[in-house]
Amino acid sequence: MLKILQQLNHKNGVTIIMVSHDPLIVSYSSRLIYIKDGYIAQTLERKDLSQEEYFQHIVEINSAESKAVLQ
Repeated sequence: MLKILQQLNHKNGVTIIMVSHDPLIVSYSSRLIYIKDGYIAQTLERKDLSQEEYFQHIVEINSAESKAVLQ
């Protein structure tokens, strides 16, 4: 299903808005908007990154936020 949505976005120019806490699901997107406390805290665009590289960046964002919450 995620591959189909990804193809619709890339080949047909269809805008898709998804909400997820799962980095793997988010790695199928072309752009991430990280919202914290109702505000845009960070954005990330996939651009020329592979899905694995993009996934790693997303995990890093989640890890940094988790550490900030614990402090």
